[in-house]
Amino acid sequence: MIITPPPINEYQLAGFDAMKGNPHPTRTNAHARKYGQAAREVAAEFGLPVADVWSAFMSTVGWKEGQPLVGSRDLPEDGKFASLFTDGLHLAANGYRIVFEEVMKTIQENWPDQVPEKLPYVFPSWALAPKIGAQRGS
Repeated sequence: MIITPPPINEYQLAGFDAMKGNPHPTRTNAHARKYGQAAREVAAEFGLPVADVWSAFMSTVGWKEGQPLVGSRDLPEDGKFASLFTDGLHLAANGYRIVFEEVMKTIQENWPDQVPEKLPYVFPSWALAPKIGAQRGS
């Protein structure tokens, strides 16, 4: 499975870039989109499934192909989009939820026998596992 990168929120990254003395954005959503497209091309070339995280994020905020990119400085800042990140690059909890759901969807579509509910336990569940102290005789 290949996972595309998530998008970038350029507004949130602006403060980080300024703090580092970078007058221009070090990362852009347009470049993140290109990386995502390249990841999809590599997956197609090798016949691999794709968890398209970039598109899942953009779909979450209602972006449609042909529109200016949400998260870029070509549009006003989008609060819903910003809520997916802690700093424009790293994800917040609801951003990680999107990644998780996209990866699980890809697993379900390509390897339905490998979804967590169908996998056997390798170790006993925590409720059945012996206590460490009890094993040592303490």
